[in-house]
Amino acid sequence: MRMRRAIVWTGLALWLAACGGDDDQGVAAETEKAVPVVMESDASHPDAGAQASHPAEAMHPTAEPAAEPSATDKPAQPNTPPAQDKPKPQDMPMAEPTPPAADMPKSLPTPWPQGKFAMDECGLHTGWKGDEYCILPPPPEKGFQLHIGPSNYDKPDAVYVLKPGQESVHTFTATSGNDHDIDFYFRQYRMRPGAHHTIVRDTSTGRRLSGSNVNQDHPINGIVAPENVGIGLPLTAHAPISVDHHAINTTDQPLLQEVWVNFWYVDPAKVTETTTLLYDPGDFSATVAPKADVVLGPYECDIKKPGRLISMFGHVHANNVRFSAWRVRNGQRDLIYESHHWEEPLWLEFTSLAKNPVAMRDQMIDGGWSGILDLQAGDTLAWECHEVNQQQTTLRFVNQTYTGTMCIIIGDLVGTKCENRSGFTFNPNLE
Repeated sequence: MRMRRAIVWTGLALWLAACGGDDDQGVAAETEKAVPVVMESDASHPDAGAQASHPAEAMHPTAEPAAEPSATDKPAQPNTPPAQDKPKPQDMPMAEPTPPAADMPKSLPTPWPQGKFAMDECGLHTGWKGDEYCILPPPPEKGFQLHIGPSNYDKPDAVYVLKPGQESVHTFTATSGNDHDIDFYFRQYRMRPGAHHTIVRDTSTGRRLSGSNVNQDHPINGIVAPENVGIGLPLTAHAPISVDHHAINTTDQPLLQEVWVNFWYVDPAKVTETTTLLYDPGDFSATVAPKADVVLGPYECDIKKPGRLISMFGHVHANNVRFSAWRVRNGQRDLIYESHHWEEPLWLEFTSLAKNPVAMRDQMIDGGWSGILDLQAGDTLAWECHEVNQQQTTLRFVNQTYTGTMCIIIGDLVGTKCENRSGFTFNPNLE
């Protein structure tokens, strides 16, 4: 079972920049300058209550810090849905639970720990929500950690503090922590409550290195399926990094924003293949009229040569009630993915070890394909989004959680790519 987090329908209309994908229509509600980030590759973290000794102590925002917000400094909240639509407030996002040992699939040995979803490794007691999400970096010879956060928990820079009702995307810059060219695969994502996504990109190549909408490990619990043991993603020494972090505060208290992403190396001598990004936004021009109930799509992309889809998720906004995806082969549509929870999108692996839940639409149970998902030349991937507009305004493809709409398929392919039919060319700078 996946742990769900409830999102308060506060009618937030402050979405900005790049929720897993963006276009030139997205207008930022706040303008933020790039913030330099330090990559960590040692295993030291502060003791409880320590200040300025955290791995983020070398981070210096270029934007002039604003006054620290108070808990009562709440912005106006337009388009507030009816009170009966508001679930009970809870923290977000929640971490994936660790399967019982008896349920853990067997895999080959790896340089990283397997079978445990790491949590609460740093002994933080900052007074902010989410201390338990801090994890230690890998040993220097095995990987590095990307860390985004304040240098002083008692007086954090304003760039890391999210006011009640606020939604924002901050762009950070960094230099990767590897001092020589490496290949990596296993990644661990941990974000304090309020985080919606973190996307990490090598700006020298435009390649997405990682991205997550929830706290998770990729692959799940560090367990690599036999057919994927040769996968490695290349990264040059001290590569320039861009980090987009989107957050939304649906509570009545300020939230601290902080992110830890661990990158674990693989032996380059054993790397035989890499991944390509599956990323297709469907239709930039799609709109949803006020209070309308519509299905966007199906959208399609084409497979030109054999390969595998090894993981995917659907990226949507708050008015979405269902994201579905299929593999289409010779007219046969096989459902591979279905999710009903926009705030914590289902993330599936398609491997020989994957035993995914069966999707049950009538019960709103998320699920999808189990086992290897092979792709052949002539196949297509198709997806659609069921949108129920709760707002009095038309939804468009913009970066606003409650007053915008997106229907984006995102995943990792091996051996092939899926070509967009609308002529869309992926621009990583707009992601």
